[in-house]
Amino acid sequence: MSTQTCILVDDEQDALETLQWMLDRYCPELEIIGTYNDPLKAVEAIKKQSPTCLFLDVQMPKMSGFDLLEQFSEPAFQTIFTTAHDQFAIPAIKVSVLDYLLKPIEKEDLIAAVAKLSAIVPQKITTKERIGVGKVKILYEGNFHLFEPNELIYLKAEKNYTRIYLSDGTKILLSKTLKSVEADLPQDIFFRSHNSYLINLNHIKKISKGNDAVIELTNGNTASLSRTKKEELFNKL
Repeated sequence: MSTQTCILVDDEQDALETLQWMLDRYCPELEIIGTYNDPLKAVEAIKKQSPTCLFLDVQMPKMSGFDLLEQFSEPAFQTIFTTAHDQFAIPAIKVSVLDYLLKPIEKEDLIAAVAKLSAIVPQKITTKERIGVGKVKILYEGNFHLFEPNELIYLKAEKNYTRIYLSDGTKILLSKTLKSVEADLPQDIFFRSHNSYLINLNHIKKISKGNDAVIELTNGNTASLSRTKKEELFNKL
């Protein structure tokens, strides 16, 4: 499906997360390709990723929303201001922003702003369509990162967090439960061997015998295998 791409910029993390949740829920046609607390980093990302839309806070400590827009002499994106202060409405009109949303943002106002965007900006091809179906999309450090499924060797639950072990030795810690991450991964490749482990079937090297069986993986690490999961695992291999 075609979609618009957007970047969110706000120095308040709670505001960023709330807006991201609302867009995911009410405006699924928008693809969020980055979220930033630091407007300086946002400028770099905008230049590299060329979003069609920018959700931009006005008052930020390092650089105001107006200052950020001045970094682009001929911006190729539309801007939607998000702010708790209505005194910026007239200056916003002068810099030709698409819309101006007051915090706390109302669902109806957000949907209307996105409808304006869809009406005036030709739709772009999604990242998934550009690179092909099958990539795993993971949000961390404020950006979506795309991986081939086999780049993920296994995932381990750490209370309400999940640590991902990649084939290049990198480890990624996500502030999501293993169950929620599992729902986004292809079920024909990833297998829940234990309450605390989700393994990539293609990275199994050896399975030990006995009641306390463990799975040796291609990176040399091991994952636990529950007795109740043994038969199911062997049927998949």
